[in-house]
Amino acid sequence: TNNRRYAEFLEHLGDKTIPRAQLRRRPPEVEDQKNYMQMILGEHRCIYDAIATRDDDSARKAMRAHLSQSQTRYQKLLTQR
Repeated sequence: TNNRRYAEFLEHLGDKTIPRAQLRRRPPEVEDQKNYMQMILGEHRCIYDAIATRDDDSARKAMRAHLSQSQTRYQKLLTQR
């Protein structure tokens, strides 16, 4: 975004809301990690593409879907502990 405040905000959130550090505590299977990263990249790509084409509705839907799916993944992570 080229927005310094946004970068600071994400840094402040850290792994409190983006649990990558928790995901790394258990050694992941290489294929599982690869699939996970491809899935996340796909979600981010949908968000980016919608923003790049200035499609507000699609960007909103893609972001909501990403957040919902992230919450589901995080809850699953918590139950695996």
